[in-house]
Amino acid sequence: MTMTEHDEARERHYRILLRRGIPERHARRLATGYLVGLGLRTTTEWLSRHGTLLNQFGDTPDGRRNLNSRIAAAKRAGYTPNMNDVYDPTIAASPGDPDGFIPSSDADGHVRRVIAERGVGCQEGLVTAATPAPSEEPKKTKLDEKIVNKLTRRRIRANPDLAAKDQQALREEVIDTHSYSRG
Repeated sequence: MTMTEHDEARERHYRILLRRGIPERHARRLATGYLVGLGLRTTTEWLSRHGTLLNQFGDTPDGRRNLNSRIAAAKRAGYTPNMNDVYDPTIAASPGDPDGFIPSSDADGHVRRVIAERGVGCQEGLVTAATPAPSEEPKKTKLDEKIVNKLTRRRIRANPDLAAKDQQALREEVIDTHSYSRG
């Protein structure tokens, strides 16, 4: 097989990138124009990898039944899926969740909106987004009075000397020990 001028130009470009210190797989990707070992990075490539809804679920009786049940659930929730949508169960809250149907017209925008609404991150796939930090400190949840009394009695039973201690201080100690933060 002989190298064409185009192949020779790619090879020269590849070697120049290596000399500049670009890692081998990145140099290969840049020189050839292919995404080698780096995953899919464009919306078009991501959509083409997944195909239509029927391709995703398969043209079998079970596949059509699964697809139809998800479409019916989405319709009940007020969304009619387009056959060009891509269904991604990883962002769907439940089977047939309308957010799981990613429209081909705005795939990355849809995924970004869904993960932002849910306050989660996405490390691979169509988009990459860091998990957002909590907007406020978790609140201390109040411990039920019955539980506080029960735990206070247990401590006194385990150590009778605590009966002589200030009961309010003992109660606060029990509350501090057994309350938990809740976001």
